Amino acid sequence: MPFTAADADALSRQLPSLHDLLNDPGADKLPLLTRWSQHYHTDFVQEGLCQQHLCGTFDAAGYRIACHLWLQAAPRGTLFFLHGFTDHVGLMQHALRYLLQQGWNLVAFDLPGHGLSSGERCSIGSFDEYRLVLEACLALCATVPGRLPRPWHGAGQSTGGAVWLNYLCQHPSQEAIDRICLLAPLLRPKSWGHLQYALPLLRHLRQLPRKFTSNSHDEAFLDFVRNADPLQYRHTPLRWAEAMHRWQQQFVQQPPLQRPLLLVQGDDDGTIDFRYNLTQIQAVFPNSQTKMIPGARHQLVNELPPYRDQALQAMGDWLGAPATAAD
Repeated sequence: MPFTAADADALSRQLPSLHDLLNDPGADKLPLLTRWSQHYHTDFVQEGLCQQHLCGTFDAAGYRIACHLWLQAAPRGTLFFLHGFTDHVGLMQHALRYLLQQGWNLVAFDLPGHGLSSGERCSIGSFDEYRLVLEACLALCATVPGRLPRPWHGAGQSTGGAVWLNYLCQHPSQEAIDRICLLAPLLRPKSWGHLQYALPLLRHLRQLPRKFTSNSHDEAFLDFVRNADPLQYRHTPLRWAEAMHRWQQQFVQQPPLQRPLLLVQGDDDGTIDFRYNLTQIQAVFPNSQTKMIPGARHQLVNELPPYRDQALQAMGDWLGAPATAAD
């Protein structure tokens, strides 16, 4: 039985408080959550990759956020994974599976306006709202150190990478997160030079029809997103683009930070202006390392295996490497 938009709405309403779940891990799993896991191929307990899957909500920045935890018996630590624009946790199955195979506990939430979280679909007033949600998630997880042991690491695809960059700029001396890997991180999209001048002319419109692009070589993934994912939105709110533009302007004025990062990027990415983005990120984070994946498109975590495996291996090597003096 397919997982439908009505199922998603019902599941979003049924999700319990994540705080309560963390303190009562024996709570029964919702039947609709099982259906969600099956539809998005994320039933990692059934696959034997972890002992428990929890999904609950927490409140942050005016939103009700849906957050997933996959917990192992003897984890190496905890990894916080952030998805990209128009995506949601369910579409991150390959990255999540790989990280579980590497021995990490996982925490992943749907950004505001995405997936099972509340908020106007695919819209945001400021990228700072994404950061505030991340901060609230980290604070909540810190209350149960026995369930989510350190070290804590971070990873993000596209907009998820921008959220981590925003977090680090606001907390340059933070010690909560050890290592961070950014996959095709967003600063500005491709052809932004033309788009930014069109925005003022389009402000009388709230949104534009969404164009589904070939941002992966995996045709099965592209078909699923276009035709079988009930959590997809068919329009692009201009409010989100305006918030992204303000974030970009804010970031390029940031003084250099010594925090090392790993940047993983495909050189056939037609979604973002990756050359500009990498240059600007490296200027702010001069200790960052870059791994280029020849031929890979934007959806690195949903590429065909020859590309995806390189990206995931680079992330795994980075997260598992010993800390350096600059970390």
